[in-house]
Amino acid sequence: MEFDEACITSLGKSTISEVRKIYRNAIREQFAEVDIQQYITVRGLELINGGLVDSLSRIRGSYFGMLQGRWPLHLLTSDPLPESAFRTDRIRCHVTGYETGEWKFTPGDYQENENGWFELEFNLPETIARLVAENWGDRESVANIKQEHFSYIDLSGIIGGIRRSVRLELDQEWINAYIRRLRQQD
Repeated sequence: MEFDEACITSLGKSTISEVRKIYRNAIREQFAEVDIQQYITVRGLELINGGLVDSLSRIRGSYFGMLQGRWPLHLLTSDPLPESAFRTDRIRCHVTGYETGEWKFTPGDYQENENGWFELEFNLPETIARLVAENWGDRESVANIKQEHFSYIDLSGIIGGIRRSVRLELDQEWINAYIRRLRQQD
């Protein structure tokens, strides 16, 4: 998110192409034989060398999905999705996140460190991120936003060596129990 227009010297097609080459070479631990400063700023180079490549190397699973059949999402994991969690094509999940827009799906039927556990991380679409931010102080409102905007995601990717399409569904029992606990606290 920090790597933006200020990290490159211009928005021209050739500059963007060269910056992509620089980034790809950095990922492969190779260095381009170009005048880097012609295309990328010092800040951009620091971001690539300081954290982007390290962050990218920690990604072991990359998946694409459609939230509510409306918003495309790119979901990432530090480990490939475990085949054991996907015995069926519909998986009950919990959805948790932060006001900053960083969220994750986790399986409702597994605990952390169990075979079958996963965390699929994603950023909220801008429209929903704004809605969540506006209601962040009211936990029940945020839970209701989850029910309305996170009831399912259709996900596609390699699971257990096979390309699959699955549906992650919000665990209604879990979210309803959470809302009941909030109401009891009031």
